Amino acid sequence: MKEDICSKLRRELDEPISSERQVVYILVELRKLIELNGDDERFRSLNVFCDWAVHAVLDQEGAKRIVRRFNNLQMRDYEAKWCGKERIVDIEFDTEMDDTIHLCKFRTELATCLQEARLDDSIANDRAKWRAFIIHYAQVIEACPLRCLEHGMEYTDEVIITFMDLRDINPDEYAIAVRWSWVNKKTGGEGRTYGFF
Repeated sequence: MKEDICSKLRRELDEPISSERQVVYILVELRKLIELNGDDERFRSLNVFCDWAVHAVLDQEGAKRIVRRFNNLQMRDYEAKWCGKERIVDIEFDTEMDDTIHLCKFRTELATCLQEARLDDSIANDRAKWRAFIIHYAQVIEACPLRCLEHGMEYTDEVIITFMDLRDINPDEYAIAVRWSWVNKKTGGEGRTYGFF
């Protein structure tokens, strides 16, 4: 069964990434491979992003972890702006947020998973191929929220991604942006941040 999955993936990865359908297919097959190998914990980020591609709303534990980060980010910003508190500097948290926004763990785990299966990992390791992959991936998950409705989510309980094509604006520097946005439950205002690829 694993070899059948790898064979399907090999064929798909030999083609340039050119559609949402192709991205979903790759992620579904990778998710099967991860499950068969018992690697769910090793590839936690990759699992979340695979699952996100096939759910209209994702509220499993991995999604909740991401939403909790945005809730904490919003809490820090709100308390600094509206409560007169000094903004907390937390390098570990800031690094974790940056990794989330720029899909760093997703990309790293995707490369590792493909390498371990002896598959072409260039969609994660080649900048142009990664951009093509993210363009189609972002369109798959666009407007499909990550949600965390548990107690204590005072600032936000839902995050969405919107795809932004920047190729006409700045083709040399960045090709696309992924906008993460949420509603601040205290102010009703929209929060947003961007990952550039």
